[in-house]
Amino acid sequence: MMNQQTVGTLKKISLSLQAGSGSDKEDIISAPLFLEIIFGIGQEGLTPLEYALSEKSRGDTVQVVLKREEIPGFFGHNLPFELVNPKLPDTIHVRIRIEDIGPAEGREVVQAMAALAGDCACSCGCGGHGTSPSSCEDHSGCADSASCEGCGG
Repeated sequence: MMNQQTVGTLKKISLSLQAGSGSDKEDIISAPLFLEIIFGIGQEGLTPLEYALSEKSRGDTVQVVLKREEIPGFFGHNLPFELVNPKLPDTIHVRIRIEDIGPAEGREVVQAMAALAGDCACSCGCGGHGTSPSSCEDHSGCADSASCEGCGG
């Protein structure tokens, strides 16, 4: 019998997210949004997202209903830009699927911790930085002159 890997501290977790205005809708994020996180590196402990994923396995799905103002607190330092939008409905239904679980390489952990410490800064102030590899590269809403210092984004 194969030992299936579960979500745990310092593992790299690949997620897909979809969101809708109802439990059976995908009208907010219809195409899956992919996000990679390093589990458990937050400065203030686990985020509610990480608690929801804890001990889950590849292929498992977590569904949460969040008020718009709860979104930043739920995702914490793993907040995807697509969910930072004042035009979102008051309540959204988010489906989070665990696509892959693997060990995080040492350099990935160091990069993620540096991003949390604020060593990666966007010149436009869009907040386009976090612990996911894609967050340093996504300058949604940035001015044309924006640059990302310290992460190469």
